[in-house]
Amino acid sequence: MVQASVHGTAVFVAYIDGSADGSSWYTIERNFAADLSSDGSPRYAVPVPSTPTLSAFRQFRVRIKNTDDSNSGSFTVALCVKE
Repeated sequence: MVQASVHGTAVFVAYIDGSADGSSWYTIERNFAADLSSDGSPRYAVPVPSTPTLSAFRQFRVRIKNTDDSNSGSFTVALCVKE
């Protein structure tokens, strides 16, 4: 199982990638951020659902693509990988 939680202050897309050898990466999951704020201060999060890992993947990473041209943003990532 692979699961990621990503939070940020700008609009973004989060990806979970897997690789067998660290040189070729494949996107396992992609999700778009949702605005969780209720007070006018933007807070975005992507709860990427659990994804069953393929036995070929030995390495995992989370990529973040900031899609907010007006805000460089700051991001926090948690990645959990379990056999």
